[in-house]
Amino acid sequence: MRIKPSELFNWLFIKPYTFYWIGTAIAVGGSIAGGIKGRRDARDAADDVGAITAQNIKMLDEEEVETLRQMDYTYDQVVGESQAKIAASGVAMEGSPADYMAAMEDNYGQERAWTKKQYESQREATRLSGSAQQSALKNQGDSALLSGVSSAAGWWSGGFGSNSVPSGSAPATPAFDPLKKVKPSNINLTLAG
Repeated sequence: MRIKPSELFNWLFIKPYTFYWIGTAIAVGGSIAGGIKGRRDARDAADDVGAITAQNIKMLDEEEVETLRQMDYTYDQVVGESQAKIAASGVAMEGSPADYMAAMEDNYGQERAWTKKQYESQREATRLSGSAQQSALKNQGDSALLSGVSSAAGWWSGGFGSNSVPSGSAPATPAFDPLKKVKPSNINLTLAG
């Protein structure tokens, strides 16, 4: 079936709501697509924050192990030197020297526990910060999707909904009718000279 140009022209321009509906459909699709893209981008950013948080926690774990290893090494050196000095002086490891070594061991145990607690609190702060950022990004993505859908609903109700063109009624006739024949006597041309 072949459509004559005049019929196509009539279909497109005599029915003014045709382009309105096409535009509305494009606007609805664009609003929804924009909302979906915004949500996807926010979810990707949240995943990136999760990966960075996990990497930071892993770095803190490695740093803690290295710090405790260095502390143990230093403590062992200090204890070895102290025992060597006590042995060289000929004093027995009873009484005052033994109390000194026990106090030094208690002090080191407290320092080591404090260091471990500091690293644990840093890990927890990193976890909480990452979780809060992820939650905010996911909420931002959900808001983008909701905004796109509500915008599409607004376009839909304004375009395709019951308010657009009441069924059974003819659309308004445009002020300019391109199919109306123009009489040559109505044309006034002046030549600029």
